Amino acid sequence: MQHPRVKFAFYSSIMRKNITPVLLEIFKDDLGLYNEFMFAIFDQQFCKAAPEITGEPFGTIRDLPKVWQSNDCKEFAEKNKLTF
Repeated sequence: MQHPRVKFAFYSSIMRKNITPVLLEIFKDDLGLYNEFMFAIFDQQFCKAAPEITGEPFGTIRDLPKVWQSNDCKEFAEKNKLTF
């Protein structure tokens, strides 16, 4: 992960407050990696209800258009001169 061109985001269907401790545990040996290379956390706010697809009453799927339109992605793209 220690490469100047590597940045990453984490996507989960659970709430941010519940995924943050998991991420901090993963990076506990080097929180600098987390702080330097993690550019966004996309939580359940970036999912949309889709019980007809999942077959579950509260099933969700990723809402990728919402991800691409997020401020985190826009800022990352602008900073790195990317388009998507």
